Amino acid sequence: MIAALVLSLCGTDAAVLLQNAQDAFRQGDWARADRSFARAQASAALLDDRSTVLEALLGRMDLRLQAREPDSAAPFLPTFPDPGISSEDSTLWCTAKARLQQARGSDSALRTADSALHVARRNPNRALVGWALLVRARIHLARGEFKDAEGDLDLVHPGDSPVLPARIALLRAQVELGQGRIQRARSLALEASTLALRRGDVPSIVESLPVRARTEEADGDKTAALASWKSLLNTATSTGLPRQAMDAREALKRLGVLAERTGSGSN
Repeated sequence: MIAALVLSLCGTDAAVLLQNAQDAFRQGDWARADRSFARAQASAALLDDRSTVLEALLGRMDLRLQAREPDSAAPFLPTFPDPGISSEDSTLWCTAKARLQQARGSDSALRTADSALHVARRNPNRALVGWALLVRARIHLARGEFKDAEGDLDLVHPGDSPVLPARIALLRAQVELGQGRIQRARSLALEASTLALRRGDVPSIVESLPVRARTEEADGDKTAALASWKSLLNTATSTGLPRQAMDAREALKRLGVLAERTGSGSN
């Protein structure tokens, strides 16, 4: 009875607000996503729904990590929740902490990712294990530990979640590129960006396009690389991601200078 009264005062179910926020995030509407996450957090807090509060907070953290603003993301990672929370919530918290630590350059990120994987394996939801493995693989990749990253990716089951195939392909592309297997890297990067575009997943599109462009450059295909960098510039500009837009502008400028030098050298 009290819960129903609180819900009527809140106006909208916290779960609905959370889904709206996640949809807006996937569509690249960062401002709407942030508002909806904040409303979901407030609504869930009134009902003492700690799981939804946690998801909303981590969503707001992810928005800022997407913008490559780890310092502004940090306040949204709560202190470790109640020890009695579910293994699912504990896994989400640990993986979020590992991603934040990596973004801030902390040496503790890998250790936190190991803890996340340990907790995830106690949960029957295999998608959680896959997510924890992807987070750990990303950290290995940033450290240049390609074999370790590859080993983690081999353990992920793509069918456990619709978001996994694109993320697996993207990380594998970077592993292949790091080991000089250019053709394989290019094929995987194309697969990752195609899957992201098909799902309309703007964060994955923004993440996959620079990897795709770098594999095209490494393969000597400057025309394709220019198109990928331009696509990133357009997407980042239209969705309000200035750091990614700057990366694209710098790459386009560099490729233009290279093109001019190549042209002048051939005369």
